[in-house]
Amino acid sequence: MYNIPPKKLIIVNILKILNEHSDSEHPLKQKDIQEYLEKEYSMNVGRKAVKRNLMSLMDFGFENIECKTTPKYQLNEETGEYEDCSIYSDFYMQHTFENNELKMLIDSIIFSNHIPKSFRDDLIKKLEGLSNKYFKNSTSNIEVLNSVTSQNYQWFMVIEDINEAINNTQQISFTYNRYNADKEMEPECEVTVCPYKMVAANGHYYLICTEDRFDGFSPYRIDRITDLKRLDAHFAPIQTFNLKEYLDSHPYMGTGKAVTVRMKIDEEIIGEVIDAFGDDFKIVSDRFPNYGKLEIEIKSNINDMFSWALQFGDYVEILEPQSLRDRMRETVETMHKKYYRTNDDRVQKSKMIAERKGYLDLSRVDLTKNLIDFKALNIKEIMLCDNNISDYSFVGDIDGLESIRIRGKVDNFDFLKNIKTLKLLMLKDTGFRDLSIIKNLPIKTLYLNEECDENTDVLYDMKDLKWLRITRNIADLIDTERLKKANPKLKIALIRRGKELRLWEDI
Repeated sequence: MYNIPPKKLIIVNILKILNEHSDSEHPLKQKDIQEYLEKEYSMNVGRKAVKRNLMSLMDFGFENIECKTTPKYQLNEETGEYEDCSIYSDFYMQHTFENNELKMLIDSIIFSNHIPKSFRDDLIKKLEGLSNKYFKNSTSNIEVLNSVTSQNYQWFMVIEDINEAINNTQQISFTYNRYNADKEMEPECEVTVCPYKMVAANGHYYLICTEDRFDGFSPYRIDRITDLKRLDAHFAPIQTFNLKEYLDSHPYMGTGKAVTVRMKIDEEIIGEVIDAFGDDFKIVSDRFPNYGKLEIEIKSNINDMFSWALQFGDYVEILEPQSLRDRMRETVETMHKKYYRTNDDRVQKSKMIAERKGYLDLSRVDLTKNLIDFKALNIKEIMLCDNNISDYSFVGDIDGLESIRIRGKVDNFDFLKNIKTLKLLMLKDTGFRDLSIIKNLPIKTLYLNEECDENTDVLYDMKDLKWLRITRNIADLIDTERLKKANPKLKIALIRRGKELRLWEDI
């Protein structure tokens, strides 16, 4: 190691101090530099020596050292001329990158999932070294939550090899990997391709290439490529490849050729369309202005459009091609089945419908496991079927009910007496027998798939009744002529085999 005299190191240490401790917002006076020299390098240096070395640095061509200059001229009595004796202060280093530029570069690395974490940390430290201590302090609090970075430590070498192969029009072969259930990468297939472009999309780097087994271009995630080899075989470059057109039609880097997709969207997501597919699409029609809808045509591959349309399913309807529309429908139906399997699923679905339409369908909902605030729903109609309970007294506490449908055993029907707004009552296999319970209710439609008692006099007094659907057992107990005379507009139908309805006149 060279034995450098301490005085020779003064100028080097001053340069380090300027680089580490100064910028345009934190200039240093000569006294500050003296203090840093003593504190960090154990050098006791006079102010004139500090100034002399600072001037030397500036004379040596360090144009990035700035300072404040106060002009001053002094008469030289020997020469009789005025000499420049300007005062220099507030020295600082003008760094190659502004702090906001460095922050932008560091942010791009922090949020790059394709760079392994150890490499990412090293790059950030190197970039931080291009500024001063104040910038380092400003980046120490940046952290990425739930960050998942690549496990591929060959990534930088892969990038370099692909770049060389593209420049030399060389074919390459590599292992393409996938993640297994242990969250580790494992080989998926061996691939030989002709590389054309590398692009950054969706937080990842992709290789755009062609291969013999597929038509058109294929995208591969570069962070999942390992064991890459440049081959002796060469290929002819494609002169007509339009990268922008390819990226616009493959926002998620799916495979497949671009086709014309026609869809109807809510106008409010037009920005999301542009973000995904660019602005080169056609607005076919705005014939839905009152509903804020647009009909548009976009060039996209089917797989990418399918993924995007699912993401914005509430705002998008695929119109063409029919194959994509069919795929959307089948997927949505499959998802619907998955998310309405449990008892809680059925309850939530019923509540959502009730909030919009005032109709609460609790068919096949186990009411022994769920408590529902019926009053909060403001419902007018309720359907109860296969609920694993026989106590339906809570129905009588629902204000404003106009329609009740119940199937299954009911212990006590007294709750019906209190529902003075009831217009439709449908009972099936409930054990209902006493018609007197509904005597004073304004029912217009009565459906009774039951075995009632012989006393059917109540029916003759129900003047609001417009439709009566009953079993043969009840029909045999009714004096038809008397009923028609008491209520001439009443229509009577016979329930047969539980479902089929036939008008009384046809029996």
